[in-house]
Amino acid sequence: ILAGDFNNPAGQEGYETILSSSLKLQDSFIEAKETKGTYTVGPGIDGWTDNQVPLRIDYVFASPEWDIQ
Repeated sequence: ILAGDFNNPAGQEGYETILSSSLKLQDSFIEAKETKGTYTVGPGIDGWTDNQVPLRIDYVFASPEWDIQ
């Protein structure tokens, strides 16, 4: 399991680097059978004042043997 505040939106280079690494990690949000919400940071918060759209920048990645609910 790899979890943290990566400050990197889904689909961008850092996110894709983790998914394509030899660790074969999966994004638990994508793999989950049920999810709640679509983002982890809203627009215009401290440190992200230029951001005008909600983003998912916090992640839990897990190896395939985990049964992500």
